[in-house]
Amino acid sequence: TMDSEETSPKPDNRLDPWLEDGNVVLAAEDKFFRVHRSVLSASSLIFKDMFALPQPPADSEGEDEKLDGCPVVRLQDRVVDLQHVLKALYGSASETSKPMAVGVVTAFLRLGKKYGIAQLYGEAYEVVKGCYPTTLPAGSLSPRRQQPDRKPPKFGLINIAREVGLTSVLPVALYRCSLEPMSVVLHGFEWKGGGGYLSLSPINQKACILGRDRSGELLAATFKWVTLKKPPHQRDCGEFKCMLGMCMMALDIWTPGDPECDPFMPWAQEWDSRFCESCLRSCKQEHKEGRAMAWAALPVIYGLGTWEEVQKNETVV
Repeated sequence: TMDSEETSPKPDNRLDPWLEDGNVVLAAEDKFFRVHRSVLSASSLIFKDMFALPQPPADSEGEDEKLDGCPVVRLQDRVVDLQHVLKALYGSASETSKPMAVGVVTAFLRLGKKYGIAQLYGEAYEVVKGCYPTTLPAGSLSPRRQQPDRKPPKFGLINIAREVGLTSVLPVALYRCSLEPMSVVLHGFEWKGGGGYLSLSPINQKACILGRDRSGELLAATFKWVTLKKPPHQRDCGEFKCMLGMCMMALDIWTPGDPECDPFMPWAQEWDSRFCESCLRSCKQEHKEGRAMAWAALPVIYGLGTWEEVQKNETVV
């Protein structure tokens, strides 16, 4: 028990938001925020239930800790996460602006789930979903193909997605991680924007490595028609052009270290000239079907089950 008359946080321990008319103090890592019960209750199911509990009489021996006359609620959260969330609840433009910083997304997901703050959780989920599609896109999934000067992998987003149960974004996220050099997968990389190193969590690292070993299955599914040596459905085609076209396809697809070796690459227009009209139609159809088969197998090779299962297991707040 603490005497409210003797306790007041040091000025450097008071963080924004610290509102003089606030009626509750949230504490995390010896830092303090003075806010309003009404604001917390309106946004969070957990805080609403917490504040609905009967409070002990003011003269009871079990009187709660107080600071500046306000009851203190001590939380086991990172202070930086808590500050992001509180600023957003009070309408701070920097916390709700787009694009949303990774640290803000992480805070919204982690505390949004923990405290039942559906609005912030939903906003962050849409950001993550935008980075990692959950339906087969028209274009390539490979960052090497899409962004030659791409930014480092978003290990932070992948880790928090696994932590809070956003299972539907993990297949594409882990697939992109598996395209990184093995040294990055195993040891992470230096984060110049925030200091220190970013690395995959052990469970994501393991899934990435296992999926990397099976990634050839995806390429084989999309380009099964190439391995047949002759254009599909046109085995009686005797044109040398089509036979040569198949050889060129094989060289293009299975060249070791070629960043273009992407099982989700759409049909390339330059391939049209390699086949006769009849073979071209059948090749395009089998490529389309093979690409869909590779997409269906994507979550499976990372140990996540089927797409139906990852959607079913998704955490909703």
